[in-house]
Amino acid sequence: FVVAELVLIAETMAVFLPALPLSWWLLLSFLAVYPTALCYNLSSLAWLSFLGLLGTLATVAVMLYYAFAPSAGALLVHAQWEKTDVLGSWSWPLAVGVVMACYGGHSMFPAMYADMGAPVQYPKMVKLAFSVVIPLYSGMGILGYAMFGDNIRTIFTLNFPSPSLLFAAVQ
Repeated sequence: FVVAELVLIAETMAVFLPALPLSWWLLLSFLAVYPTALCYNLSSLAWLSFLGLLGTLATVAVMLYYAFAPSAGALLVHAQWEKTDVLGSWSWPLAVGVVMACYGGHSMFPAMYADMGAPVQYPKMVKLAFSVVIPLYSGMGILGYAMFGDNIRTIFTLNFPSPSLLFAAVQ
């Protein structure tokens, strides 16, 4: 799972900043992510989690902006849907892999439980986390497919029209 995450980070950075080759981005992503694996106290990673939350909220905001704002072209309103053979497609293994990667963080649950100040709240925390994550991932997936159809790129932000300040902030 970690290797897949490093490749995903490196490929994304190589698309946005192509001046460096992919091998350099792999090395840089490893150097950025590896120190976090050495932290045994998860509370020291809270700031990193907060940055991830801000990035997620910014991505959702940009997606909704491009989907519905008339000034951005309202991509969802003007989407032209084509008949798609989803069930007969060879893309199912890739889709299953992406979904599995989205929920790969469950391996951290025992460590989170051990570091919680009030472990009694653990079941409530898990229910809250999944009640937010599942609708968010499902909604973004459905919205992205509705906006771009079969032409959606692996890095979905590359589908948006000419970069704007809002678009650049998410990248």
